[in-house]
Amino acid sequence: MRIVSPLSRLAAALIMVFGVTFRSSEFSGALPSDKPKHLIIVLPEDYTGWVCVDFGVSGAPPLPREGDAAVIRFLKGEALRTSTKPDSIPTFPQIWIETNGQRRPVPDGTDMRRLVTGSNSDRSGERGCYFIGTVDEVDAAGEPPGFDHDSPEAQVVHAEERQALIAIYEATGGNHWTHKVGWLGASGTECKWHGVECHSPLDGQATVSSLELGQNNLTGVIPEEIAKLTNLKDLDIYGNHLSGRLPDSIVERWLADDLNVIAEAPRLTDISEIEYESESVSSLCGYERIMLRNDGTAELFNKKCRNASENDRTTFCEAKQGRILDDTFAKLGWLIEKNGYFDLDHDYSRSITDSEQETTRVTRKGKTFKVSNYAASGPFQFWTIKRAIEGVALSAYWQKTSTLSTCSGH
Repeated sequence: MRIVSPLSRLAAALIMVFGVTFRSSEFSGALPSDKPKHLIIVLPEDYTGWVCVDFGVSGAPPLPREGDAAVIRFLKGEALRTSTKPDSIPTFPQIWIETNGQRRPVPDGTDMRRLVTGSNSDRSGERGCYFIGTVDEVDAAGEPPGFDHDSPEAQVVHAEERQALIAIYEATGGNHWTHKVGWLGASGTECKWHGVECHSPLDGQATVSSLELGQNNLTGVIPEEIAKLTNLKDLDIYGNHLSGRLPDSIVERWLADDLNVIAEAPRLTDISEIEYESESVSSLCGYERIMLRNDGTAELFNKKCRNASENDRTTFCEAKQGRILDDTFAKLGWLIEKNGYFDLDHDYSRSITDSEQETTRVTRKGKTFKVSNYAASGPFQFWTIKRAIEGVALSAYWQKTSTLSTCSGH
């Protein structure tokens, strides 16, 4: 869950402060002209709760310096007041817990999100607040202190979007999710549910823009109702125990680059394995085999000549094992589908000797479809597909290379 008001320059600065990407603005700062190269954020022991900074407060001191670093030291229950402007803060902070003068990193599991920005209550500066705690504590946090009437109000989504969220929860075992704070709450609370982010246009109704449910113990199948989230821009369901493919409407939006999806390949394509094999009848070392799988594993076998001497005809097999990205495999699978692979003939050949034999095997929904092509007699679709497979193999991260006596049997 994250509540985001329209981002000002202050918001950008605070995003940077807490480890999220941050953009500079044209503000000038109260720090010395030689801007600090680093930022140190110091928190008290066992800190959980809102942390707020009032920037640009006239008469307040600038942020202190330690060498080439600026220091932000939060005190529980108080807002830090500084004359420093947001653009004076460098990127990539170092965040520490301090006890008796000794500093150590924040513990694992600490979550720092929920940005809220606006004028502080006495209008003396611009306030930005984050809630610091565990994921569930962040999700359950109330509103931050010290804002005036410009503080963002509750975000209310359309009834269809609420129904879609509830359908996802029920279809994927929501009662057993690892994090589910807020889910199924009263109407008007949807944008505070764990993993739900909303966009609120100034002249329109709030709409769900992001679902971050990765590694959250989801089971079952993502339901068709997710298509009702028509303004969804980011969907993360990676690292769960889901089955089946995402609905066609979601996959098509992903292919059109209208929706960013983070998911395993089986959630994006029905194809589970892709293989390309070529062998030249006239060449002693003209054998290659590429195997790609939807679990991200890849294998490559090449028959090579030793060439120890001019007359040496000894060969060996170079075998590589590696990995490819889930979305790369899925997009290759869709290229194969959309090029009509499963409508091709099983064999293409012509009356030519000493040419190259090419074979592709693609497994979809447990059934393997094979197409053979001798002497480049197959249609253009076959050429496109084989080149795409070779291209993906070139982009693979090869982790292990070994030498075998022969490539046969692989």
